[in-house]
Amino acid sequence: MKCSHFPSCGGCVSFERDYPSEAESKKRAFEEGLRRLEQKGGIPSVRWLTPPPKRAPEGFRNHLLWPLRRKETGGIQAGLYQRGSHQLVSIQSCVTQHPLLVPLARQILQILSQSRLSAYEEESGQGFLRALSLRCFPSTGDCLVTLVTKGGLFEQGKAIAQKIQNLPLPRPGNKTYKIVGVIRSIHNKPGNRLLGKRFVPLLGRDWLLDESSGLQFQVSPGSFYQSNIRARTLLFEPLIKRLGPLGGKNVVDAFAGVGTFGLRCLRAGAKSLVLIESNTSATRDARQNLARNRLKAELRCTSFAEGIADLPSPDLLLLDPDRAGLQEEGNAAIAQLLPHKICYVSCFAKSLAPDLAALLSLGYRLEELLVADMFPRTSHLEGVAILRK
Repeated sequence: MKCSHFPSCGGCVSFERDYPSEAESKKRAFEEGLRRLEQKGGIPSVRWLTPPPKRAPEGFRNHLLWPLRRKETGGIQAGLYQRGSHQLVSIQSCVTQHPLLVPLARQILQILSQSRLSAYEEESGQGFLRALSLRCFPSTGDCLVTLVTKGGLFEQGKAIAQKIQNLPLPRPGNKTYKIVGVIRSIHNKPGNRLLGKRFVPLLGRDWLLDESSGLQFQVSPGSFYQSNIRARTLLFEPLIKRLGPLGGKNVVDAFAGVGTFGLRCLRAGAKSLVLIESNTSATRDARQNLARNRLKAELRCTSFAEGIADLPSPDLLLLDPDRAGLQEEGNAAIAQLLPHKICYVSCFAKSLAPDLAALLSLGYRLEELLVADMFPRTSHLEGVAILRK
């Protein structure tokens, strides 16, 4: 597998070596990041949750997010940053993106350039169009387009949305896709953060639907969702099996997102489920996903520490925090809750290591350390730690 934009594009860090060697190298780096735990006693060796394939995966990313900048010659430039800089590399093709997304993005850029709306300039803060976000789900053929702009009047918004929805879409793998909605994300804060926190529908729905593990998941543009289209077989289903029989168990899913782990636990027989999520967009989606799948759970839209404050100790606590990890407040909350079993999912070993050290200090035993390569051609792995009291 070769890429014409590598190594100038900062999206990937490795194309020189064969994929199995790359994956094993990342696994060793993950182990090294947890080395500090050895002083807490013996830790299990890191194993693959799902062994990586012999050939590098292609077209696996279901989400494209490009900053927009003004070209010196006029028009709009979009793509990914060069590694270690904020210089944009215009992307014409990408072997890791789903094959629908880059061709569609290039068509949308033509529409935006023809609109004569100005693109954002990070240094001055001038310009209107800030970023372009696309997400698609092969399971349903749904595709959602999000235009990130500064605030203010967007007179051309409806017309641009209509032009986007009328675009002829590629049919990769002979699969039919449809643009189910075009959304405006309003973002006025300076800096290089790409998505705003307010989302306004311009045309159609403000969410798209994925089908996975016999469940349906509504996902809005402001909600986190795994970007690998093979997440079901790489992470979710193998991990649910690793947790053992869930029949009759009381489960708390913290940092629950749209319910991707928690709903699978209910389907696997869990007696009760509490979903805790601070993001209001994800909480809305989780509520709809419970109703859509005819499942019942208690849903709390609050921080992890506040969400578990009055709960009895559950049989299983699921943790999937952002890169910052649990931090002191989260670990203190677990010290009060003391669940029987903990499943901690993390994409960042540097924050996972101190959190695991804190949990070991509470008397938990680290039973398994697992990894899954959800991010091929990058330096990242998804790690899983299973602990028992």
